Amino acid sequence: MKFKFFFLGFITSIFLLAFALGSFLMGKFSASVKDEPEPTSIPEISLSKPATPTPKPDIKAEIEAAVESGQYHKLVPFMTNVVNIRIEASECCQPNDRANAVDQLKYLDSAKAPWDFDQNSTIAKDLAASYPEHYANAIIGISTNNYLVAFQLNDDGAIEKVSMASNYKLLLVSP
Repeated sequence: MKFKFFFLGFITSIFLLAFALGSFLMGKFSASVKDEPEPTSIPEISLSKPATPTPKPDIKAEIEAAVESGQYHKLVPFMTNVVNIRIEASECCQPNDRANAVDQLKYLDSAKAPWDFDQNSTIAKDLAASYPEHYANAIIGISTNNYLVAFQLNDDGAIEKVSMASNYKLLLVSP
C-alpha cells in the first residue's frame, strides 16, 4: 500500500515538474521572438463636407432683449458660473453666482426703456476711453433716463462682468 502512494506521488511530481519546465521554456521562447510591428492602416479620407458648427446665438441681441424686457433670467445660459457685478458709486458687489447676478440686475428695474445699445455712440465711446477696464469691449446700454449697463464677455463669449450705474453722467464729468 505504501508503494502505491509513493508511486502516485512520484508520478504527480514528474507531471508538475514537466509542466513547470514547459511553462518556463514557453515563456523564454516567446520572449525571444521579436515583436513585429503590425502593419499600419491608411487613414480613410472623407471627401464629404465637414460638419457645420452649431451657430452661437447673437449674445448682443439676447442681452438687448433681456434688458429691454426686464427678463434678466433669460441671460443665465449666457453667463459664466461666477459673474462680477459692479454698481458705480456704491460698495456693491462681490462675485456672484448666476442666480445672484440676476437679482443684482434688478437694479435696472427703475430704468426707462427704450435702451440705446449703439456701441458707436459718443457715450459708449467716452465710457470705453475713460474706463477701459470696465467698458472697453463691453456691450453698453443707456436707458432713456440715463441708466447704464455694460456686459463684458470672456473669450468664449459668456457674460463674466456687469457694470451698472443709475446715471452714466456720474462717470463722464464735464469740465
